[in-house]
Amino acid sequence: MIQSGSNGSYTYSVNSTYANMPVCGVTWFDAARFSNLLGNGQGSGSMETGAYTLNGATSGIINVNPGAAVYIPSENEWYKAAYYNGANSTYSLYPDGKNTITSADANYYPAATGLVKVNYGTPSSYGAYGMGGNVWQWNDAVIFGSSRGMRGGSWDIFDSDLASADRYYAGGPSNESADLGFRVASVPEPTTVMLTILASGVLVTRRKR
Repeated sequence: MIQSGSNGSYTYSVNSTYANMPVCGVTWFDAARFSNLLGNGQGSGSMETGAYTLNGATSGIINVNPGAAVYIPSENEWYKAAYYNGANSTYSLYPDGKNTITSADANYYPAATGLVKVNYGTPSSYGAYGMGGNVWQWNDAVIFGSSRGMRGGSWDIFDSDLASADRYYAGGPSNESADLGFRVASVPEPTTVMLTILASGVLVTRRKR
């Protein structure tokens, strides 16, 4: 983002260089507030209440509220969107729908030199791009203490970290890193079954159960 103006009256605009790249350097709480904003209609909608009741919180464990329409996906939801093939009811090792992966499929080390656009490579069997490589993605799992889960690997690590068996957590929900971003989930009407990706590559939709 590009900040303009002065203290108390700043305005923000998108840096065109990064407009189609993942958002990174965000905490789990940043992702939760973005989820609230989306669920509340954006614009002047509240970032402190909605899917998550935050009220200024920047630490601790905050659980998603029942009935949330837009939220940080659970680890199981993220895992299924990345590795499951509904057509044949199987899971793949990598999020390209296969048991092998190349740098043409995902943005990872050593071929990668930095971030790429969110639609780079080969999507998962559900059609979701960027489930492996580019940036790690927060999920809603509480792994250790108050530390939240992260999945998918990033541009600066090897392909083995993109595999389904690899599970990680950040140092805490207030941790932020240049290779850590997020993806949000949405519960649409029952007739909507397509997996969708927002501009920052962060939206996975699923059918109501």
